[in-house]
Amino acid sequence: MPEMTTPSSSQTISAAVIEMIDEKKDKSSKGPVPDPYEGDHKNTRRFLLNLELYFQMNPLKANTDEKKKMLLLSLLKGKTNRWKIMEQIKLFPEDEDAKVKKKAAKESWISFKKRF
Repeated sequence: MPEMTTPSSSQTISAAVIEMIDEKKDKSSKGPVPDPYEGDHKNTRRFLLNLELYFQMNPLKANTDEKKKMLLLSLLKGKTNRWKIMEQIKLFPEDEDAKVKKKAAKESWISFKKRF
């Protein structure tokens, strides 16, 4: 007769914690992530306003300038790809002690947004 196995209490607790975390994630997310930006200049202002709206509605996801910059970069597509890659190299250079990375990390969201 095959042995019946039941989940251990630690497995049950782990599953409950993961479920609770997932529920909190869903509850804490407000509003959709803005649509990707394809590089059409007539849509730049709308894209930036949608990002600002998302930041206001999701303060934990956008509570640092670095997170805001990374979200913007993650939404760039098409014509903006070259600029995106250059900015990613500044934020994530191969040399971890690079002055470029320190400078990029210090740049404020406002300054970054103006350059965009």
